[in-house]
Formats: sequence, structure tokens, C-alpha cells
Amino acid sequence: MWAPVNGYGLAVSLGYFIIPITMVIIGRLAFQERLTPHQKVACLFALIAIINLLIVSQSFLWPVWVVCIGYPIYFWLRKKTNTNNIGCTWIDMLLSLLIACYFIFANGQVVTELTVNLTLLYLVIGLGGISALALSFQSLSAPI
Repeated sequence: MWAPVNGYGLAVSLGYFIIPITMVIIGRLAFQERLTPHQKVACLFALIAIINLLIVSQSFLWPVWVVCIGYPIYFWLRKKTNTNNIGCTWIDMLLSLLIACYFIFANGQVVTELTVNLTLLYLVIGLGGISALALSFQSLSAPI
């Protein structure tokens, strides 16, 4: 929600696009995981696509780094601390909710926008639900 409002929507999207490759790199370096030949080909195609996007966008702003490095570090920490389960995901979301509520209510502008535009309120709640569901599915798909 922050990125598009502040003009960094494309940069954050690029960061999300790069995440799979950074996850592969961290998996290889931190956990000595091996790739099958098919996975290597898929990574090669992804790398070509990322290089193409970097050439087209001609920028590598700080939000790209935050997203493409931040999430893999988060998932690496979850695996290393053995907290990669659905319960810890919900605790993370609860902490995130508290931080989000602080930012929503701290300056009052967001509250004014959400009360004036109920459609926006429903969209924000829906986006939060979809994000929580995606992180929950990620935790459920992780090996035990």
C-alpha cells in the first residue's frame, strides 16, 4: 500500500519479481540445497527475465533491495529458528497488525480517508486478508 502511493510501485514490483532468484541463492548458500536440471533451466529463464526488466526499468532503487533481500532474510530466519509454522506466522501477523494500527491512527489522515471512502476501507481489509492467506499457505507448504 505504501509503495504505489509514494511513487515506488514499479520498484517494489521489481523486488517481488526478483525474490525467487534471491531465495534460490540463499537456499544454495545458507542451506546447501541442490537444484535439479529442470530447476536450473527455470532459474536461467528467470534470471534472463530479471536482467531484461532491469535494462527496461534502468533503475535499481532502494525499495527493490528491501523487498528482494528483506523477504528471503525473513524466511531464512524463520527456517533457522524453527518458527516456520502456521502459529508463528499468525504471531508475526498480529505484531504487524499492531504496527499497522499505529501508522493508521498516528497522524489521522488514513482514518479520515477510510471513513470518507468505504470502498477503500473494504479494499484495504480485503488486501490484508489476502496477504494473511498467502503467508499462511506459504507456512503450510514449508517442509516440517
